[in-house]
Amino acid sequence: LYGFVHRTFLEYLTAAHYVWQFKEAQTLKPEGLIALFEEHSNDDVWLEVLRLICSQIHDVFVLQVIKHLLATIDLERWDRMSPIPKLTLALHCFIESPNASPPVDLGMHLLRTARNCFDLSFWTPFYNFSEFLDSIQFTVQEIGRRWPNRFDLWDGVSPEAGTEAHVGHTYIAAFLNSLS
Repeated sequence: LYGFVHRTFLEYLTAAHYVWQFKEAQTLKPEGLIALFEEHSNDDVWLEVLRLICSQIHDVFVLQVIKHLLATIDLERWDRMSPIPKLTLALHCFIESPNASPPVDLGMHLLRTARNCFDLSFWTPFYNFSEFLDSIQFTVQEIGRRWPNRFDLWDGVSPEAGTEAHVGHTYIAAFLNSLS
């Protein structure tokens, strides 16, 4: 029976195993990689493993994973009370990509999708705004540093953001301030 002194070792070795299967042994195909991310996208225990995988594979495959995750997010059906782990995972995978300058359009699409969560929550209570913002803040800052046009996302935010009547815009403003 084996055990790990620290969870970090387990996460690293798990990621290394999948990366080896994908890059070296080639027993894990791109479809299998996407399926792995799909299977574990809602599991917080796997978040670091999946991020580590993204940091070690070619960004072409990272972008495929991100596009798949984004394609499966349905904000129209979102109950505005439950978390959206696929969005959080997609944001994290994006900054883990080995490419120093991933596609601007995909980065902006990710940021717009995140912003839309706050737009959609304008009329209903957001499931846990501070927890969601905390989980993506560092990632959003990293993405925000890469593109000067990130401030285009401020379009439509009320100047009264932060007032009681515009609580949804308060969420948006807090999210967008993370970009600065």
